[in-house]
Amino acid sequence: MKSTEKLRRWKSGPRIAVAGALSAGLLATMVSPALGAVPAAVPAAAVPAAAPSYAEQVLASNGDNAIDPVLGRYYRIPALADLGNGVLLAAYDGRPDGGDSPSPNSIVQRRSTDGGRTWGAPTYIARGQVAAPGVLRYGFSDPSFVVDKETGTIFNFHVYSKDQGFAGSTFSNDDADRQVIGTEVSVSTDGGLSWSTDPANMPSLPVPAAYPAGSSYAGFAGPLLTSVAKPAGATVNGVANVGGVAGMFASSGEGIQLKYGQYKGRLIQQYAGKVKQADGSTVIQAYSVFSDDHGSTWRRGAFVGTGMDENKVVELSDGRVMLNSRDSANGGGRKVAISADGGASYGAVSYDSALVDPTNNAGLTRMFPDAAEGSAAAKVLLFSNANNRSSRSNGTVRYSCDNGATWSAGKQFKPGTMSYSTITALSDGSYGILYEGDSNTITFGKFNAGWVDAFCDAGLAAAPVTGSNGATVSASITVTNTSAAPIDGATATFAPQPGWEFGSAQLPSIPAGGQAVVTVPVTIPAYAKAGGTSITARATVLGHVLSASVPVTITGGATETIVGAAITGARNDAGRDLAANPYAAGDSVPYAFAVASTGNITEAVVPQSGNVAPFVPPGAGNCRFLTLAVWGSYNCTTPKHVVTAAEASNGFFVPVTTWQVTGTGAATQNYTITGDEVDLLVRNPQLTGTASVAWNDVDGDGFANAGDTVTTTVTVTNSGNVMLTDVAAPGAGSPVDALAPGESATFVSSRDVTADELAAGQVQASTVAATGHNGAKTTAAHLPVAALALPDVPAKPTFSPSLERANLKGQPPVELGLKDGKYSVGDTVTVHGAPARQWGYVYLNQHGQRFGWFLADAEGTITFTVPEGTKNGLDTLVLLDRDGGQVSFGAFHVTP
Repeated sequence: MKSTEKLRRWKSGPRIAVAGALSAGLLATMVSPALGAVPAAVPAAAVPAAAPSYAEQVLASNGDNAIDPVLGRYYRIPALADLGNGVLLAAYDGRPDGGDSPSPNSIVQRRSTDGGRTWGAPTYIARGQVAAPGVLRYGFSDPSFVVDKETGTIFNFHVYSKDQGFAGSTFSNDDADRQVIGTEVSVSTDGGLSWSTDPANMPSLPVPAAYPAGSSYAGFAGPLLTSVAKPAGATVNGVANVGGVAGMFASSGEGIQLKYGQYKGRLIQQYAGKVKQADGSTVIQAYSVFSDDHGSTWRRGAFVGTGMDENKVVELSDGRVMLNSRDSANGGGRKVAISADGGASYGAVSYDSALVDPTNNAGLTRMFPDAAEGSAAAKVLLFSNANNRSSRSNGTVRYSCDNGATWSAGKQFKPGTMSYSTITALSDGSYGILYEGDSNTITFGKFNAGWVDAFCDAGLAAAPVTGSNGATVSASITVTNTSAAPIDGATATFAPQPGWEFGSAQLPSIPAGGQAVVTVPVTIPAYAKAGGTSITARATVLGHVLSASVPVTITGGATETIVGAAITGARNDAGRDLAANPYAAGDSVPYAFAVASTGNITEAVVPQSGNVAPFVPPGAGNCRFLTLAVWGSYNCTTPKHVVTAAEASNGFFVPVTTWQVTGTGAATQNYTITGDEVDLLVRNPQLTGTASVAWNDVDGDGFANAGDTVTTTVTVTNSGNVMLTDVAAPGAGSPVDALAPGESATFVSSRDVTADELAAGQVQASTVAATGHNGAKTTAAHLPVAALALPDVPAKPTFSPSLERANLKGQPPVELGLKDGKYSVGDTVTVHGAPARQWGYVYLNQHGQRFGWFLADAEGTITFTVPEGTKNGLDTLVLLDRDGGQVSFGAFHVTP
């Protein structure tokens, strides 16, 4: 394949218009085509574009006992078919022990009549038989549907095993030989409601080689096709079984029916087999088994390729057939061959490194299966697989606008673990994918064309790159405009890859039919050894990302051997509504790791410790990878974290793991990986509270003076739903270590009244910012503090009251508390009953001696000393208020 990508945008409008135009025809027959021909032109505004949508549901999970607690204990190997009118069939292996053939597996099916929204109970297409005393073992594995849209007949191809599977089968096609793996094709003529090999039609095993006369299936070949798909071969130049097949199987998923040209109507199912060569070697090759008479007979095509495996075919826009195969040689890509005779033979096998694949089964289909021959719509293909060179992970759907010559960067439908998948167009204009997810859970996904977002208005090409380790070289990237309008604002760069550095470039305006070329700097890691690899060029054009695989030749090469890894982790529970379904103590939170090599040799990545499990080897599901290739990566999606009571209270946990990376001749590298906080609920850390300030009269004079203090009191409450730590109110006491939801804490602090506050006569209004923490989250409550008036000293009167000797007799209005009334010079006089906190004037009535103005305290007490010069004798002390009005009087006797 070329390292280019030529694309054209497909609007949702035409697709919707097609679906509406076909609705009457679809109602006429259950087996009518899934989609009609795409119109040549439909105004974009005629039909609103459908919003992108993707939804999925689990059809089978290990241990669900949905069909049988023994035969259906485990599940694997998906197959999917659309029959029209919303009828879908999903098939998969039911496995007693989880193993491939010759385990006594069964082919299990679920059926939908509403386009995959709901599914019926599981039933058997073919039921296996577990060995027991006096009972032989039989098994059926790896289903694949082929739908005859012309007759409505459905075929399901699968393995028929006894005592041997793919690896151990002999060169024979005698189905009575228990050392021979066989192949079976089941037939349904009623839309998958019943099958020629289901328990009602075939209650006892072994399977007969042919249907008996009088059977409703007698017109079909089978049920066994071993003699067709598994030739014994012949002796050539003394080499036995040349051209013979030992182990073989039908590639699971879905076969096709041709719609164009001289082979129109042909049914094709793909196989992979271990074929004996003339030199005596045995290699895995691909081949087609096909029928031109609606399944009455089947023929085998020519073997093709080496190092092949599960493979799929698709009819191209010109009627040719493209084969796309898993690479059993673990090259990290896909093998491709083209047939010009309807699958009877194939040309030379080419290698598509742009279709990154970890040696895995994939899905392949036409996006518009009923588009007119030769039309642009007929060239658009869909491909599903695990988009990772090293691990079965990162489930991705790609599209091609040019019969599979180039492919898009892809749209992820399943992060983390994803193994086998099969993809098909559905009769309602949408698309279905059936795949193996975590723990091989059989999952059905449904998406629309808006989710795929096929864009075919531009193409991307990138020239091969050559440079020495550590060098920065210029990579040439070309974007071609295949539309009728100019393209502006396009940019070019490369997909991130650990250890590499990539620049970016803005492309000039690209005229209709034209192209633009830019250079982008690429820095090759200094630690890279000499050899070849590939990087991925990317261009963003009108909001769409195009990609192309770019071969890189590294010259020079580092002499030091190193190992290393870039390791990241993330929660793996996408779709969980934490508001409606929070985690509690004891619950398990799925977590996943992405690991990429940053070394220059094959390395072993081995977890050492962590607060997730399974994680550390040797247990099942651990995250070890013993042979991670240079530039390779993998995902580990099996770990889970068990929530503790403290973490449930906090509302989050922090994943902490340690890893060790080793390789021959390299220094061992150890890593501690601390992940981001993983929320266990919708965290809402929150503080509420009150704050106030009070004056303290330290000297007790009732007035705010220097030396008096003010006390600030702050009370905060955790009004959120998670634990708060380090709760503090700055300037108001020491922090509180922890505060549970609903709990309160009070902070108290005192300080001296400031000169400015005394001058102002008040403590100004302010705000206290109380804070608390919940992990990386911080909450603050800004609490208002009201202004506090300070009792200040009133101004001393500036006048001297006029004094007249008064006739003071009788009971005084207020008792002044002048003890026995006898005082001497220097004695302290305490006068009670004065207006509190006000100035009072004191004098002697008889002698007219003025003692002056004095400030009464909060109890109305005035204190003064009898001054020198005060005349001896009996007199009357008079107290005036601040306005000079008399308050009271009392006897006052000055003695020597």
